[in-house]
Amino acid sequence: MSSPRPDSPRTSRSSPGTEANSQWVSAWESLVDRQPHLRQPELAAHALRIPEAGLMALRVGQDSTRLRGRAVDWLSPVTRWGKVALTVRNTLGTATVRTEVRELKLSGDTLRLVGDHEDVLLSNKAAVHGFVHEDAAQTSARHGLYLYDPTGEVLLRLQLLTPAGERAALPHLLAHSDFESGTGWRASSIGSESVGGFPGWCSIESTLNRMEAARRAMVAAVSQSAELPAMRVIVEGKAVAMNYLGPMQGNLSAAPLVDGGADFVFSARTATANHAFVCLAPDGVPYLRFHDAETATFTLWPQVPATEARAWVTAATNPQR
Repeated sequence: MSSPRPDSPRTSRSSPGTEANSQWVSAWESLVDRQPHLRQPELAAHALRIPEAGLMALRVGQDSTRLRGRAVDWLSPVTRWGKVALTVRNTLGTATVRTEVRELKLSGDTLRLVGDHEDVLLSNKAAVHGFVHEDAAQTSARHGLYLYDPTGEVLLRLQLLTPAGERAALPHLLAHSDFESGTGWRASSIGSESVGGFPGWCSIESTLNRMEAARRAMVAAVSQSAELPAMRVIVEGKAVAMNYLGPMQGNLSAAPLVDGGADFVFSARTATANHAFVCLAPDGVPYLRFHDAETATFTLWPQVPATEARAWVTAATNPQR
């Protein structure tokens, strides 16, 4: 069997999938025939309500390559890959930052990727599924590294943004190619894997316990966030977290990065907000932290004087009906 070319993640062999995989193939092909934009694994997985890693496995040997090892193996030279886009998501929202990773640290089980405006924490133990994926719709740099937990939910998506970054990253990543596992894939429990998260800083001032109130506050807060010069945005899940501080752009739907646009975007999923807290930072600046019914949180923390932040919080928690 020939080795994969350094400019392509395609493998030269794949094995038959399980019966469930075959059913997924048929369902995906039928879906794409009707809605071609759902060829992207994240969108297709959401539409079909099946694990995204399972769909990515189906593409092995075509536009995806499965990797062996763990996140620390795959990401070890990330500081030499130049500009990348890092995406973290949980049930409450998705955040994407365009950055250069300046430092990679491993402390215990937790990997920390440090950029100019952001930190990303990732459980090395939980990142058990890794794929290199090629997006044929892109015209230049079009390869990404997708990391999934044992249940098949995405932990981190790293998109290579420059041809030089691809030339540096692909030979390293493809050296970890897993040719033996083919297209088969099976979900398992994530267990107790979790990252420590970022310092909470949260002195709770008040609580919006009703889901309706929390969701209205999220809609209002997101719609007003673009008016602020800078925001701290924290997205935390069970095994991944991102802490960003800087200028931003956000909305209530998918918010892809575009050339010449903002270097940080986020989108919020209001339907999963279960409750919200108005928190008070040590310097007296109030901010909002939203929770789902389990462990996910989504924090919007205005980087403005306390009086301006108070007006922002008041407007978000008392929106016009």
